[in-house]
Amino acid sequence: MTTYSYTYVVFIYSMPGYSVPIKERMMYSSCKNAVVDVIERTLHIPLEKKVEVSSGSELTEEYLQVHLSILITILNHYPTQGE
Repeated sequence: MTTYSYTYVVFIYSMPGYSVPIKERMMYSSCKNAVVDVIERTLHIPLEKKVEVSSGSELTEEYLQVHLSILITILNHYPTQGE
């Protein structure tokens, strides 16, 4: 069995919960889109996964394993070019 090694970028975005007024949540959301656009289009860094959390306490090892397991499964089935 061949094992492949990957480097991939995951964008983790923390959005304030409903305790923040809607106007501020909308501002956060529009800023997120601008940042993602710069990363992907200007810097040419593909974001394989975008994860959104409402608080830092959500960002646990288990949370990441669940949300990234599908990405890891896909990447293991499609080796990178030249390997």
